[in-house]
Amino acid sequence: MRDAAFALFDRLFFGVVLRLPAPADIESINLAARGERGDGQSRHRDFIYLMMSGVDTKVSALLSHISLIIAALVFIYSSRSAAGSAGLKIMIMLEIVAYLILTVFCLRCIHMSVSLSSASAAENDALAIELYKRRATYNWASNVTVFVTVATIVTLVLGSVFGL
Repeated sequence: MRDAAFALFDRLFFGVVLRLPAPADIESINLAARGERGDGQSRHRDFIYLMMSGVDTKVSALLSHISLIIAALVFIYSSRSAAGSAGLKIMIMLEIVAYLILTVFCLRCIHMSVSLSSASAAENDALAIELYKRRATYNWASNVTVFVTVATIVTLVLGSVFGL
């Protein structure tokens, strides 16, 4: 069930928002992996897993940022709700929803959607595609997070200065 949900997510996200990896993208990842001290299959996988680990680290930092901002926005929303500023409440709620959607994208980055049984070239290509998807999803989520964070800062400043 969970794998089916992530497969649907991949089809929608990479079909609508981002492009699927081109064969040249996969080949460049495979060439970089083979360039790491020989062309053995285990070294290839080690290189791909090392790159995935780097993406996982970046996604963890991004998730920390997102979760802290969500917590702060929920606190502000609940404290402002008694004061009664409808415009600010709506903006904060939209920003919370945006951050929750970004959380789903980050969770996709750390989900392993490839099952491996042997060290075949096809499985190496599957690993390279997975790495490509993780990096593309992280880059997109990171860029959108910057935009939403700036929008949040503007909302909070305008709400404080003009009492929106």
